[in-house]
Amino acid sequence: MAEWREYEITNHVANCSGYTLTKHPDGGGWNVSAADSELSAREVCQVLREVTFERRTMTKVSQASWDQIHTGHFVVSVEGWRISIYNDCDTLDYCEECVSPEGRRWLFGAGDRFGTDPIALLSTWEHQTLERLLKEL
Repeated sequence: MAEWREYEITNHVANCSGYTLTKHPDGGGWNVSAADSELSAREVCQVLREVTFERRTMTKVSQASWDQIHTGHFVVSVEGWRISIYNDCDTLDYCEECVSPEGRRWLFGAGDRFGTDPIALLSTWEHQTLERLLKEL
């Protein structure tokens, strides 16, 4: 009981608090984070924006190329950020999900209003540049 009390003091979980359990993208384990530590669409958009300005490097995680998928999810890694982007008939459509290196997560919801998707927050030039970069992977 003394060991549990020491653990509980060090790793306190507040009563009725919300937490998110996520599996690390590399399959290395699980992460528990406070619900209020979820990613925002703007944070994800900024990562994608930095890719378009060549400040970050994007690599393909999916086995198939952008053209081979044609319609479906295309997964990329941006320096530890795992991002699932929807390819709709060879057109960059929307961001489905993003997991940060720390395990924080953003997930597209069916009830999200227009503009809450990170792709929708990009400028026209950034959108076109990101689409071109995805096709080159």
